[in-house]
Amino acid sequence: MVTVVAAVVDPDPTRGTKTLEAYLVTPTAHKQRRLDQSLESYTTLLKRSFDAGCTTRSAVNDIVSGEDLNWQSKDALKNYVPQLLDKEVYGASALADAHPIRYTNRAAKFDIDHQRHLSVCWNVPQPGAQSNNFWIPLQHNPAQEAEWHALLEAESDVEPGELRLQRDGTRWMLHVTVRYPKDDVTDLPAEPTYIGLDIGETALLTGCALKDGSPTRPFVRSGRRAKHLRKEMYTTLNRLQERDAGWRIRE
Repeated sequence: MVTVVAAVVDPDPTRGTKTLEAYLVTPTAHKQRRLDQSLESYTTLLKRSFDAGCTTRSAVNDIVSGEDLNWQSKDALKNYVPQLLDKEVYGASALADAHPIRYTNRAAKFDIDHQRHLSVCWNVPQPGAQSNNFWIPLQHNPAQEAEWHALLEAESDVEPGELRLQRDGTRWMLHVTVRYPKDDVTDLPAEPTYIGLDIGETALLTGCALKDGSPTRPFVRSGRRAKHLRKEMYTTLNRLQERDAGWRIRE
């Protein structure tokens, strides 16, 4: 099973890559339905494209064209599915049960207003006209405050990459990949060693270095403990909701 959240080997040694995290505030019932519909449509089209063995963008396009999914996610599928099937990239033989909704960087449309309690909002892509999109506030990681502000500055050198929206129990988490200039690259070797990381489910973290273009000394960290904690948290939240213990849920 393969669930790729991030796998980065940046060929430009002058730029770094990191992932910003944020939870969507609890959506209204209407927005929740639209998010659920987006996830269902994305998952269905991902499975259809994968099962059809689509190894090219045009093959995926034939499947997603005209379907009820935003165009940013359709474009992301055109990139992702061929990579999943490519033996030199992921070489996946099957899909995991859960996948995030992927969006191209053109879905990185944010609004920031420091007068609001939650200053950053995201324009969530929807099928059809842009007017169908809706705004939702983000609870971003406080440790990444500076990185979020750098991303949203008008003349910033930080560039958004792929976005991924994943249901995390009863909540939705947004991951935004960003590329930023490194402060000092004078000490970098002429031929640096690149490192690839893959965050998944069963294998929580897989990593390896590339030597002469080939993987070397890979390592794997089990995701069993993380899955146990996630299930325990999901069960606890459900029980608290049944008791209508609002303040305990927020805590």
